Amino acid sequence: MLDHWTLFGFWLPKRAGVVVSILVVVLQFEGCFSINDEGLALLRFRMEVQSDPYGALANWDSSDSDPCQWTGIGCVDGEVRIVDLKDLSLGGRLAPELGELRNLRSLVLQKNSFFGSVPKEIAKLIMLEVLDIRSNKLNGTLPIEMGDMLSLKRLLICDNRFQGSIPMEFEKLKMLVEIQHDENVVANVKMGADHLNRKFGHWGEFKRFSSHKHGEKCYENMAGVPKLNRAELETACEDFSNITGTLPNCTLYKGTLSSGVEIAVASTTIKSAKDWSEQAEVHFRKKVDTLSRVNHKNFINILGHCKEEEPFLRMMVLEYAPSSLYDHLHANGFEHLDWNARMRIIMGVAYCLQYMHHELNPPIPHSNLTSKVVYLTDDYAAKIGEFDFWKEFVAKGKISDDEGTNPSQLPFADLESNVYNFGIVTLEIITGKLPYSEEQGFLVNWASEYLNNGHTIGHIVDSSLKSFKSNELNSVCEVILECIKQDPRQRPTMKEVSTKLKEVLGISPGAAKSKLSPLWWAELEILSLEAS
Repeated sequence: MLDHWTLFGFWLPKRAGVVVSILVVVLQFEGCFSINDEGLALLRFRMEVQSDPYGALANWDSSDSDPCQWTGIGCVDGEVRIVDLKDLSLGGRLAPELGELRNLRSLVLQKNSFFGSVPKEIAKLIMLEVLDIRSNKLNGTLPIEMGDMLSLKRLLICDNRFQGSIPMEFEKLKMLVEIQHDENVVANVKMGADHLNRKFGHWGEFKRFSSHKHGEKCYENMAGVPKLNRAELETACEDFSNITGTLPNCTLYKGTLSSGVEIAVASTTIKSAKDWSEQAEVHFRKKVDTLSRVNHKNFINILGHCKEEEPFLRMMVLEYAPSSLYDHLHANGFEHLDWNARMRIIMGVAYCLQYMHHELNPPIPHSNLTSKVVYLTDDYAAKIGEFDFWKEFVAKGKISDDEGTNPSQLPFADLESNVYNFGIVTLEIITGKLPYSEEQGFLVNWASEYLNNGHTIGHIVDSSLKSFKSNELNSVCEVILECIKQDPRQRPTMKEVSTKLKEVLGISPGAAKSKLSPLWWAELEILSLEAS
């Protein structure tokens, strides 16, 4: 049990009167301390925490220049973007100063013992996308001011003591695609399905979601990814005969909608519900949710999903791209890529990874970035695919609940590994060589002697290229060297990578995207199918 705290250099017993008195004095002189404004706001939040049995907030130190190394705090470019203090048994009130964290994207206080009402100042968090305050002792009603939190996508308030209705002002929240609330909270507002940046009207209906843990019962609104039926996809995919590829536990089909728009359909190979455990269902649901968050023009975006029990079926519907970067670099019969096309592909991949790493909250690293999962549109824009949906499943694709295997706890890719893999893919694009072959060994080893010697750097360029630009080659190779450093801590971020490459290549995010993308029409037709 943590019985006292050190704040601003004072030793504080946990007696409310003493804490408040000292805080009043201290805040008069807060300009004397080194911590920044976001740190001050978090320290004010901590002052309202009356119970911290695990000492989780013990390293929240006012002598730090910023709070980015504190427990539960996630920063991007020095700004607090994430506060994640779930399952720490913290007790106390929610401080109104939380509203001063103006750059915050995610506030997760799930499974604690916070009580009292939600302060109206929380509505100042206009950048907030996720508010998760499930499983606390909060009461009262949600502030109507929260209707101004236009970036809010997920509102999770289950297992509290809230009463009344969700304010009608929440209808302004066009980005809001999920609400989880208790049975005694009335939610009769419509919610926008702008989850895929649709520009046309589509309202989701409320769906009930039950969670039996601790007897809890929640209601959920999920209006993000359209649900399609088997018959529609069977027609589009020619009775599921149009197979374009197979992966472990996954079959890929090509389909064509009635409008002529082509789609990709990924299906689990599991054929029976008895081989599909509750954990597998959770993983499928999480994957749909995760993919729906990555809405970028250089990504293979999800358009819909299919869940049926008899016959058993789990499918995801995605954008279609006709060929992979690997095919164009290494396979016969595919269009040759000139230097400019290759630079545009590199920039498209860089911009997409920058978005996934720096603009999503929390960040989403790619699970296995290679040239085989970088697809190309008809006008040779890069589209990163993520088709390794069920790779965590064991050989038969079966996860039994008694095996103790939780997909969310299995190893996953990290941001630094993505940067390294980007360097390898970029090197592959420059050289036209495989990442590994028996003849040359590992590409990174073969190229290292040239990368470190400016006089011979031109020797690594793909011999099939008729021309290349030396200044661009030099800069791209400098980026490659930074990305493939053995120490992950010394690698640049994808934001730094794309910024440096853009300065030299002059390719904007818009220029790196496909001009022929049929995403709008695919979404429109799929929504029409869903409505019917």
